[in-house]
Amino acid sequence: VNVILAVSLMVHESAHIMVASIVGIKIRQIVVFIFGGVYEFDSSTLEADARNMISSKLKFALAGPAGSALLALLFAITWLLEFQEINQKEVFLVKEAMSIIFVYASLGNGLLALVNILPVVSLDGAEILNSTYLKIRKEMSMRTKLIVSKTISYSFLVSGFFAIFFVSFYSGLLLIMIAWVLRMGMQQYIALLDAPTRY
Repeated sequence: VNVILAVSLMVHESAHIMVASIVGIKIRQIVVFIFGGVYEFDSSTLEADARNMISSKLKFALAGPAGSALLALLFAITWLLEFQEINQKEVFLVKEAMSIIFVYASLGNGLLALVNILPVVSLDGAEILNSTYLKIRKEMSMRTKLIVSKTISYSFLVSGFFAIFFVSFYSGLLLIMIAWVLRMGMQQYIALLDAPTRY
C-alpha cells in the first residue's frame, strides 16, 4: 500500500513538473505532503510572459489531477482485463490479493484526483479556481482563498462526524482524515507564504 501511495504521488507530481517544463514555468522548491505538494515558482518566468501566465498556471494545476485520474483508469482497466474473474485452478490467494491491490490503487488514485480539485489552498483546485476567476475579474484575495478552504475543511469534518453516527464508521473516519489532511496542507501553505509566487 505504501509503495502504491508513493508511486501515485510521484506520478501526480511528475505530471505537474512535466507540464511546467512544457509551458516554461521554472520551479524553485517543492514541499510534498499526502495529497500533493506546494510549489514555489520562479516569479521571473511568470512575469516575463504575463499574458500567458494564467493559462500556464491553469494547465500546470490541471496536470496533477489528470495524471492521477489517468493512473486510476489504467489500474481499473487492468483489473477488468486480468482480475475480474479469478480462475480457481490458479493460485487463488495470490491472484485475489493482486485483485484487491489493483482495486485499491484505482480507488486511491481516483480519490487523489477528486480531492485535489477541491478549491483548498495547497491543492490544485485552488489554482484552478483562481486562474478561472482571474480570467473573468482579478486574482482572488488570500483572505477569500482561506475562507473557502476553511469552509470546505470544516464541511468534511462535520460530515465525517455525522457519517460516523448515522451512516458508516469507516466512511466518517475517511472524511475526518481528509479534513485533517486539508487542514495540515493549509498550515503548510500559510507557512510558505513569504515566497514571491506559491501555489
